[in-house]
Amino acid sequence: MVPIRNPGQMPLPPGLEIPHQKIKNMIGGVYSENITLFFRNSPYRITSELVVEAGATMTIETGVQMYFDTGVGLKVWGTLRAIVSDIGIFIIIIII
Repeated sequence: MVPIRNPGQMPLPPGLEIPHQKIKNMIGGVYSENITLFFRNSPYRITSELVVEAGATMTIETGVQMYFDTGVGLKVWGTLRAIVSDIGIFIIIIII
């Protein structure tokens, strides 16, 4: 069994770790305008439900790391655009 490092944190599956980089941005809430998550501002911690409304686009650059608090999710009623690298690797979203 994987030890729990913070109260309320779910155990991480084997191979996943707590981020080594300091969290640079905490985001959450409803986005009715376009938003881009930039690699240079990564990693992001999602602290509350993240909602992309109809008509809005969330663009996620290659390499962006998103860490969701327990019980928090992503709802996309608009468009989710993930930019992948030349070798086609997609972003991994880790729940903490």
